Amino acid sequence: MMNLKKACILILLLVSALTMFVIAAWAEELENSAESIRCRGHIVSMGDPKYVVKEKCGEPTAKQEMGSIWVYDFGPQRFVYYVKFDDGVVFRILTGGYGH
Repeated sequence: MMNLKKACILILLLVSALTMFVIAAWAEELENSAESIRCRGHIVSMGDPKYVVKEKCGEPTAKQEMGSIWVYDFGPQRFVYYVKFDDGVVFRILTGGYGH
């Protein structure tokens, strides 16, 4: 009976630690999120399709995760933007550090 109690407590502690880690990662992503980005005099917003993003911002600096994330590095005076797509439309824009 005592071993069962210890096992339950250990599982509860592990689940709690994992939950805190997931919440912290999610909060960090939300903190670095943007509603839109300005590139080449145009604004890209959530819901814009890939072809509109490409027309407004040009080719991305890089593509990640099989093309579902486009990276735009506008140089050392601006932030790097990570444009995430779902079903071909922008669903999240994240900002990184200053570009290169």
